[in-house]
This record gives sequence, structure tokens and C-alpha cells, in this order.
Amino acid sequence: MPELKKAARKILIADADETTRTILKESLEKEDYVVFAAGTGAMAFDLANKEKPDLIISDVFMPEMNGFELCQRVRDTSAIPMVPFVFFTSIDDMLTEIRGFRAGANEYLVKRHTKRQDLLLRIENLLSHVDAFEKEKATLRDGFLGKLGDVSVLDILQLLTNTAKTGNLLISDGTLEGNVFFVKGQIFNAQLGTGKGEDAIYDMIYWEDGFFRFSQEDVPRHNMITTPTNKIINKCRRLLGKETPPVA
Repeated sequence: MPELKKAARKILIADADETTRTILKESLEKEDYVVFAAGTGAMAFDLANKEKPDLIISDVFMPEMNGFELCQRVRDTSAIPMVPFVFFTSIDDMLTEIRGFRAGANEYLVKRHTKRQDLLLRIENLLSHVDAFEKEKATLRDGFLGKLGDVSVLDILQLLTNTAKTGNLLISDGTLEGNVFFVKGQIFNAQLGTGKGEDAIYDMIYWEDGFFRFSQEDVPRHNMITTPTNKIINKCRRLLGKETPPVA
């Protein structure tokens, strides 16, 4: 039986410059991506909710809604809060780059420093990461065990949130062990040594070596975290963004 052809991935371009939109669209379509383009941030946000692209490429300065606002709205209120988001801009400034990562971007690329093949490689890597995440999500059952480095702490938190799991996520860096407790996909409480609550989570998201184990079980009904889980996840993104090295 012939193998079914995988559906083309969809990419949304948000850029006020028509020439840039056209060049990017033509370049990506040559790689068999389905491309949507918008000249304003507001139009891009509407398209993001309507078409649910697999990745978004956005400039920083746009009319109606700038790129930072677009990224934050996608993360906070869209139908695709975890979609890979790439800033592709002419602004070569470290403070602007940091602001982009704080808004929730996955990449910040400067147009004049980025060759076509480099951009395509970044896109491919981000989409491959999404595929791995979805594969892990599809195979999730009552519990699972894995190695940090193959998947990030933030990815695990998002996975358990999206699958509405209840139970205990144990995370270890080889020396310390922490726990994050979920109730129907919402972070209920957390503990790391003597530390409890949100701060314990914000300490653990930087761990890159060690292991994690999730098991479905009753969770402690004390030290409840009242902050909505989506806000915790977004703060984790911003904290990790601060530590993201500049793109060469």
C-alpha cells in the first residue's frame, strides 16, 4: 500500500513590507509550504486563529499591532498558543532581541545576517521539534519517563497541561528533585527542596540534564497555586527567553 503523503505545513508571514512578504512567500512555497501573508499585526492575528499555521514569521514594527503584541496575543489568547514564532526583522539590537524572547518568540533573526538556507533550516528545526512533541503527546498514557535534554522542562509542563493530566511530575537534575502537581492539566502546587509554589517551578525550568517521571496519582491538597497555569507557562517562556543567546 503506498505511503500517504504528509499534509503540507502552513506558515504565516506578518510583515508590513510587501516586497519582503512576496520574496518570503515565494521562497517558502518552493519548499512546499502553504503560505499566508498579512501586512498588519491585527490581520496576522486573525489569520492565525482562522488558518492555525504550524509556524509564524513576523517583523517587529507593523501597523495596528506590532510584532511584540502579536506574539503575546498568540501566546495568551489565540487558538494556537504554542505555535513556533520567529521574529525576522532588520532591527539588529540586543535589547529588542531580548524583548522579542520575553514576548514568547522561539527565534530572533536579523534579515541582513540571515541567508535563505539558514532561515529554512531554523524553520525545519522548529517544526521537527513540534513533531517530536506531538509524537510524545500521542503516546502518553498513564505515566511516562524521560531524559532532560531530549525534551525541556517547559515542554513537559505544556504537554501535561494540553493533555489535562492529573498526577505528579517528578523532575531531577541528578542532585536535586522537585515535584509539580497537576489537577486536570492545571498546575496545583510545586515543591523543590524547602521551596514551594511558583518559584520552585521557575528554578527547575533551567535544568537541561537529569530525568523526569510523571505518574497519575492523588495530589496534595495544600499549598495550592492560584495563578492560572497559562500565565505560569508564559512566565517560564519569558524567563527562558532572557537566557537565550543572540543569533550569530
